[in-house]
Amino acid sequence: MTAVGAPTLIVGALAMKAWIALCQGDNPAAEVFLAECRAVARELPDGPSVAPVTYIEGAHAMLVRGDPAGISLLAEARDRFLAIGQGGDAHMATMLWAMAEAFFGTRTSASAARDVYVAEAEASGAEWARTWAQWCTGLVELRHGEAERALAPLRKALARQHVIGDSWGPVWGLETLAWAVAATGDCPRAARLLGAAHRMRRETGVALIGLRPFHEAHVAAERRVRASLDAEEYTAAWSQGASAEDGLRLAMSEGTFRV
Repeated sequence: MTAVGAPTLIVGALAMKAWIALCQGDNPAAEVFLAECRAVARELPDGPSVAPVTYIEGAHAMLVRGDPAGISLLAEARDRFLAIGQGGDAHMATMLWAMAEAFFGTRTSASAARDVYVAEAEASGAEWARTWAQWCTGLVELRHGEAERALAPLRKALARQHVIGDSWGPVWGLETLAWAVAATGDCPRAARLLGAAHRMRRETGVALIGLRPFHEAHVAAERRVRASLDAEEYTAAWSQGASAEDGLRLAMSEGTFRV
């Protein structure tokens, strides 16, 4: 996030640091950077309403507090970035806004936000954006539609991320796919995917517990799977996934889940 003027540049840099900390589930670091961001923003004419601050406040509300207020903050951040011609930052706000709608919105509002994000991702020409749009499509379907219909877009997102060598997107894609498979009732396969997702998080240093909507969805899926399998079955399936050298290969194999 960039802007003109030293304080504004510092605000943008601190907001980016807070964002990275949030993505890693490192809430203590995110809180420090967010507090510093707010303090520096007070030196600006628009104060705490500047786009980077609004963006990170919205991301923090969604990811840390699990607060639906993040929806309006992220939508506002998107509008502010667009108003000052920062299309790349506006796109990130759109992605987070669509994600917040998927977790906390209604089927109508979540579908509308997804459609905006998908259109922006396609127009951007950036393959990474298209993969996240596919992921968001799957998440909206999982939370507001039919779990079976979420599988195809989630799988496509993982496949495209594999092709472009994305090591970050699959951390969330594999986890979300596990939720979807669990929701279809295919609990042995879901347990394997939960194990594979756990390994991928360990390898990338992501702490899921720091990301409230993701953590709560994970807990719900794990509870569903454990209720369906006995303890030995769950442990065996989870361990198989956790020991897989290539979690993406496990997720993409026809034997892992049905489309």
